[in-house]
This record gives sequence, C-alpha cells and structure tokens, in this order.
Amino acid sequence: KLIKEHFADVPECEAMVKELWDKIKAMCPKVQTKALTVAVPTPEEIEKLVCKVASSEMIEKEATEEVCKLIKEHFANTPLCEAMVKTLWDKIKARCPKVQKKALMVMVPTPDEIEKLVCEYASDEIIEKEATEEVCKLIKEHFANTPLCEAMVKTLWDKIKARCPKVQKK
Repeated sequence: KLIKEHFADVPECEAMVKELWDKIKAMCPKVQTKALTVAVPTPEEIEKLVCKVASSEMIEKEATEEVCKLIKEHFANTPLCEAMVKTLWDKIKARCPKVQKKALMVMVPTPDEIEKLVCEYASDEIIEKEATEEVCKLIKEHFANTPLCEAMVKTLWDKIKARCPKVQKK
C-alpha cells in the first residue's frame, strides 16, 4: 500500500514484497515444532518488537539496501529508492510510542528463568543434535584433527542436563 502511494504503477508489488519476505524468513533460524506451541504475542508485544527493530539504525540500513536491491532488480530506474524507503521507515517509527532511553533497557532474567530456559533447550534432542553438529563443524574448521568432537560435546551436554531439575512429563 505504501509503495503504491509513491509509485503509480507497480503491478508486481505484492509478489515482490512476498519474495523479499521469503528471503528475510530464510535468513531466520529454523524454529522447532516445540516452539510453535508458544502463546501468540499480544498486539502490545508485537508493537514493542516492531518498534525495537524500526529504531535500530543498523537494521534500517540493511533492510533499505535489501528492499532497494530487490526493487532495482524489477525496475531499472529507481534513483530515489533509498529516500523513499527511509520515508516509509520513518513513518513506521513515528507510529511507535515515544520511550525514554531507560525503558529500552532489557530486563535481566533471574537465575531461575535462565536455568529454566537452558534446561528446556538442553532436554530437547533435536536442539542437542543440531547444536552438536554446528559446534563440531565450527571446531573442525579451526582444528584439523578432532575425531571425538561429537562424543565430547555429548558429554558436556549430558553434564548440563544432569544439573537440570527433573521435570515430570504430562
């Protein structure tokens, strides 16, 4: 809608936005099925997240580059793309409530919250498998001979799980 306000004829706009959105989603880490059972965020939580992202100059710069790159792939002459995307970005930021700097500080989780989160992830076999693969891949990039990497990571993973309180399964 906002793009159509600035460009008279953009017949492929929705398809391009979907394509860009799919590219952005592809860069996100894969979500485990278990995580999909989390409650749907409230409108206030969504607004807070969108405003946090919109207020990040780094994200704004990268998003502007990606959007303009995609637009330039489909439209040869788009000299004002960056300025228009900045205008749209500013409109999004303008809708965000004005927050004092102090309020932007993230609440530090309690030790119990950290333990609960670590134990939740440590007890998930899919996460354990994927994390072990990633850790060993990284180690093997820096150290040529690491034949027991998976066994060592599994041992460390088991030590972490052993520190977690036993949770009764429903």
